[in-house]
Amino acid sequence: MKNTASIILALFAAFGSLSAQEKQTAKDSSTVMLQDTASGLGITTSEVPQRQDLTLPLWEPQNKYLSLGFSGGLSTLKYDPKDCDRSPMGGGSINIDYNVFFGKKWGLSFGVGASVYNAKTIIDTRYTSTEKIPVTYTDGTTAIEESDFYTDFNDWEERQTCIALETPIGLLYRRYLGGNTTLLTGAGVKLSYPVKTTYRVKTGNRKTSGHIENSDIYLNPDLPQHGYTTKYERPSGTTGTKNISAGIYLDINFVHKTANANFFYGIYGNLGLSSIRKGEGKSLTDTKEYCGVLASNAVDATTLNSVGVRLGVKIPCPRLRDDDNDGVLDKFDKCLGTPANVAVDSFGCPLDTDKDSVPDYLDQCPGTPKGVQVDSVGCPIDSDGDGVADYLDKCPNTPDSIEVDAHGCPVDSDGDGVADYLDKCPDTPDEAQVDTSGCPVDTDGDGIPDYLDKCPTVKGSDKNNGCPVISAKNKAVLKKAVHGIQFETNNAVIKSSSYPILNKVVTMMKKNPSYKLHISGHTDSVGKPAQNMKLSKERAAAVVKYLTKKGIKSSRLRSDGFGGTKPVASNKTEKGKALNRRVDFEVEF
Repeated sequence: MKNTASIILALFAAFGSLSAQEKQTAKDSSTVMLQDTASGLGITTSEVPQRQDLTLPLWEPQNKYLSLGFSGGLSTLKYDPKDCDRSPMGGGSINIDYNVFFGKKWGLSFGVGASVYNAKTIIDTRYTSTEKIPVTYTDGTTAIEESDFYTDFNDWEERQTCIALETPIGLLYRRYLGGNTTLLTGAGVKLSYPVKTTYRVKTGNRKTSGHIENSDIYLNPDLPQHGYTTKYERPSGTTGTKNISAGIYLDINFVHKTANANFFYGIYGNLGLSSIRKGEGKSLTDTKEYCGVLASNAVDATTLNSVGVRLGVKIPCPRLRDDDNDGVLDKFDKCLGTPANVAVDSFGCPLDTDKDSVPDYLDQCPGTPKGVQVDSVGCPIDSDGDGVADYLDKCPNTPDSIEVDAHGCPVDSDGDGVADYLDKCPDTPDEAQVDTSGCPVDTDGDGIPDYLDKCPTVKGSDKNNGCPVISAKNKAVLKKAVHGIQFETNNAVIKSSSYPILNKVVTMMKKNPSYKLHISGHTDSVGKPAQNMKLSKERAAAVVKYLTKKGIKSSRLRSDGFGGTKPVASNKTEKGKALNRRVDFEVEF
């Protein structure tokens, strides 16, 4: 075997050429012919379309089985010998493999086995040695002369054998070819553990001659007692090797289903990648003891290689079932019966991206936030059916058919806090306080809403902005009191002449309990402003004191003084000054 690698590459090429044949075979197998077996005539009566899967051999859907195989062919311990010719020999192996398929085409294989590799080497070389021997000359004298001895090996054949345990691990690929035949290929790595490596000398000629240089004498007859003598020979023995080496392999097999078993046959190739040779040996011709070619420095790297044919049987194991074809075996599938083409997780359950317990393929709302309660189609629950999910709905019990805003609350167009569907006054201004029906509050019930009523707690007239209308008689009393109340000069003491007017004011207040009076004192511009301010306040307070003594509650009265800051006439005339000295009465409610 000159180049094992070339043979393996050729096997790969042969495998690729089967593609077109497979396609045609698969097409042909899409129908099955029914025969008239009752009549025994074998006449075709009909052609019925069938599912292609039904024509597969029984082991094709099988996804795990045990394989027992035997191999035989050429093998060699590949090395490059010096001064030698190497050639391959017969070899073989036995393997037990466990095959697991994860689909209809692809799978893995791993197992154990034992192989025997053989090679032979033809040695044609010369061994040179130097010895001192006694020589007797023609004159009768003797001397010890140094002589060179040459041992020639001719057609010296040595055979090497390596027995190795092996663990192959590889990838499997299968193609259905029609009928009961399937193409099965495997490729991967193989670890080899040499158990025993031996050599054995089969045949060969050895002849020793000599030359005494000083006397220039050639000793041509065979001199077995000199040179590489028979006492140094070890015609067989054991060679030390490394504990492990690595390689690659390729198998191409055809599997045939029969009634009771699945048999296979095909070709194989192994290519060693690492050497089993251990250390550096001594020269074949410089050693005093023959230990074999592999133990010498006549070779460098030594690898295990073989090519040949194989056959065996495959025993189906209990199936690793995946009945729902979701890519997760039933043994590990926590959700058996998943519908076809549904994406699943590593446990075989349909994906549920938003974790709402509704699988994605059924989920009509796939982005639901975590923790949100959903319905059977994966959408957030909307209890009141207003189109806003409960987890966003701030008004979850809105009646049916009510328009709502983005927060799920009934629309309140005027923003008065009463939803439109309950609001009897839907256009209430922003500043208006409303009642439960959405209408502006009218505290005093005078028909004028509080936000427009200047007297919201007292019934009044819209003519007076919601305040009671002051009668002309009462207005006259107050007008007379403005300039009718007289005080002592530069003093807050009320003159007695003013009592009748003040008493009329008392009477008015008692008849109109809703009235409140704001009493303000004013002066002219004569005197210092500060003094005038003080005097005006004291005079207004004196009026309040008088009214209080007459039975008017102080809570209905308040007073202020403004000095000469609010004149009603010019202070340049006496008449004007007289008008500015006054006490104003303003009715409040």
